[in-house]
Amino acid sequence: MYVLIIPIGMLGLWSCWNYIEFSDIHLLNRPHKALNFSIVSNNLITYITCLGAIAPFSLALLTGYFSRYRLATLLTPLIAFLFVFLTVATAKKRIDILIANDILAVFFLVNGLIISGLVLMSVWKKTTVSHRLVTTDLILLLWILAMGGFIILFAPFIASRHVLLIIPPVLFLGGRWLAHLSSINAAQTLLVAVTICLILAISDWQFANFYRQKATEAAAVLSGQKRVWTVGHWGWQWYAKQQGFQEVQADSINLRRGDYLLRPTGIDSQQIPADIQLQPVNYLTKPVSWLTFLSTNYYNSFYGQGVSWAFSRFPTDTIKIYRVMDVPVSYNQPTKQSP
Repeated sequence: MYVLIIPIGMLGLWSCWNYIEFSDIHLLNRPHKALNFSIVSNNLITYITCLGAIAPFSLALLTGYFSRYRLATLLTPLIAFLFVFLTVATAKKRIDILIANDILAVFFLVNGLIISGLVLMSVWKKTTVSHRLVTTDLILLLWILAMGGFIILFAPFIASRHVLLIIPPVLFLGGRWLAHLSSINAAQTLLVAVTICLILAISDWQFANFYRQKATEAAAVLSGQKRVWTVGHWGWQWYAKQQGFQEVQADSINLRRGDYLLRPTGIDSQQIPADIQLQPVNYLTKPVSWLTFLSTNYYNSFYGQGVSWAFSRFPTDTIKIYRVMDVPVSYNQPTKQSP
């Protein structure tokens, strides 16, 4: 029971930070959805799919499980070949990119189910040998079920960051199959996992670096302009503030005629009222490249719902630059100061 102090304490500290930063507690004011079979089953499937998408180590577990068969040595090269074939065929437009991403999503779901099955079989095998459910296994299973269940039932969406929370117990339990893994099989699975992780890491770095570069470029384009505003969250928000751009607040619009506004098109942003007239004057973007073809931002998966990564031919994002042409008088009235 003392262990419960850890998650309860972390939720308490997180809630305190919410209140200090946003004057609100996220846990108490999150979007509420009526729980029903459709929502819970969809969240469960999405959760398992996300698990399969971020766990290439499953190849090692699966190969270890089938290590008693000689053909197990061919398992990892076969899956790697199929993935390379799908990637090249999609890049060459032999396969429609939407179909290819559907294939990836199905593969992620199957992979997540395989990981779940290997974890359960690992517990069953140890229980059979010991003739009882070992306390350690029980704690690790409760970790997975409690954390996964909490996210599936109460999180407003399923994202990769939610699934990361169960990876440690999954590795502890599923990792027992690695004891049967041969050196050549271990080398194969490690090579595939590292390669995929490096490709996605480079793509993710390109995604983050885009906003760093474009914030600097925007500052150069608008050099000499004193009133430059920006909307948009995440990394762009951070880099835009570093360049001295003012952030539009959701509860107060201080735009004036002649100001400039920067708006990324691919991330969540504060809404600008429709009666404020904006004139597009420029834009900053970056064409798609091989470094971003396997994209982690295709579904904004770390903060939004969907599979964790997919094929993408879209540019990383586009930063649109607007000039404020007209602002209704009501937006320029001074706000009443509280005593």
